[in-house]
Amino acid sequence: MPDYSSQVITRESPPSVAATEIPFSFRLPLTLRSILRRWRKVVGATIGLSFALSVVVAFLELSAGGTYLFTGEYTETGMDVYVLMRGGVIAPLLPGDRIGEIEDARLFLSQVRSFPEVRGVVGTYMTALSRERERLPNGRQDTEPWTAVGVYGDPSRVPGTLVLKQGRWFRSGNEIVIGQSLASASGLSVGETVILNGRRFLITGIGHIRGVGFGSNGYAYLDFDTARELSRGRDIVNLVMIDSLDPPTTVQRIASARDVQIMTKDQAIASVLELANSRLVVYVLFSALALGVAGLFIASVLGSSVNERRTEFATMLAIGLPKRTILGMVLGEGLVISAIASLLGTAIGIGLGELMNVYFAPIRANRANCCL
Repeated sequence: MPDYSSQVITRESPPSVAATEIPFSFRLPLTLRSILRRWRKVVGATIGLSFALSVVVAFLELSAGGTYLFTGEYTETGMDVYVLMRGGVIAPLLPGDRIGEIEDARLFLSQVRSFPEVRGVVGTYMTALSRERERLPNGRQDTEPWTAVGVYGDPSRVPGTLVLKQGRWFRSGNEIVIGQSLASASGLSVGETVILNGRRFLITGIGHIRGVGFGSNGYAYLDFDTARELSRGRDIVNLVMIDSLDPPTTVQRIASARDVQIMTKDQAIASVLELANSRLVVYVLFSALALGVAGLFIASVLGSSVNERRTEFATMLAIGLPKRTILGMVLGEGLVISAIASLLGTAIGIGLGELMNVYFAPIRANRANCCL
């Protein structure tokens, strides 16, 4: 009989499977595998949520642009004190708003300029002039109304007050500077001439003065005395802007000399924001509404996902998969959709917001001219 005592019986181990032979999707966590398996619905939900969030970002961008449009003229200028008629509105936004008029303008401006702490004074006188163009075929004169600002003093000496896009500030009574919006709307450029109330002017620059008003880009700026002469106006000034080394002292000196409304830079900004809040709140409301829609959208997507996969989840529970794993799959899907949609929505929203700011800013500036 054969002797098997010396033989060792060995069992061959099954061949090992290389990690590279396992499909990539099976090496991912269960949550990511679930999302990849449903990628079509995930992509659709992500795109839908992206557009909803882009509306939120766009309105926030528009709100930020509107806030800067209202306050930027005052935050970036070097002026420290603003003087206007008591009861006047520094930045007219509504048709009934007026800056008002300060009488004896020459005397008042000279007094302010003589204060030892005052480094610069700019006074403005706003009026309506008629620009004359070529005659029509029927022989009638073609005219268009312009809002003109007579400027006392040199705004270029106060840092941040004068914004020149082209050319230079006017130096004589027959030269003017026009705002960017006005130049674009009228098709004018530096070196051309215009006729205002029968008088010819040379355009020496394209730009505006910060702090003059909400529609400063749509104004024509000329010499103070020339503007009064063309409009046959009295010796008045609408707004006085002061660059002072000691604003409190300047305020005290003016208050003791004239019964006028005096504002520091911070007070002017607060006043403008108070006037603008009624308009900016609309953007905030629309943003809140869009954000609510986005929240309802993602909740609907997750609810639909759970309803469609009830059988799948029941099977997982039956084979012993923990509930927290199933809950993690649902929440993970929602987080992935929200994260990707947030990035896409923010990019789209910023682009839309910038486009709306570029488009609406000139319209707002032109509409502000009706308030003067």
